[in-house]
Amino acid sequence: MVQAVNPQDVREAWGERGVRSAFNPWLPVRVLLATLWAGLLVLAGLELVFHLGERLPGSGRLGVIAGITSVAMGQFVFTALVADRLVPRAWAPVRLSVQVISGAVYVVGLILLVMLLLGVLRR
Repeated sequence: MVQAVNPQDVREAWGERGVRSAFNPWLPVRVLLATLWAGLLVLAGLELVFHLGERLPGSGRLGVIAGITSVAMGQFVFTALVADRLVPRAWAPVRLSVQVISGAVYVVGLILLVMLLLGVLRR
């Protein structure tokens, strides 16, 4: 069934000239910088997970926890600063679950890193 569109609703959403009025010219710059930031966090995390043990003997657990924490930080930055801007109408349960899970991994990783550095946990 085809539903009629109210012209007033179209004008409110898109403006009088039919152009979306909420366009932000800095959005591509923000998206690019946030993508680079998130990508660097993920690459640094993968480097820590896979190669810190080779470069710094005896730091196996520290490298794995720091790497996983960095990857979670990268995922959170990407979902919060890029995905939410490019797809603002994404289904909220999916969007929030990804952000909550990556944020929780990030916070738990930071707590474990502090405990390792303070000597509460053993390497």
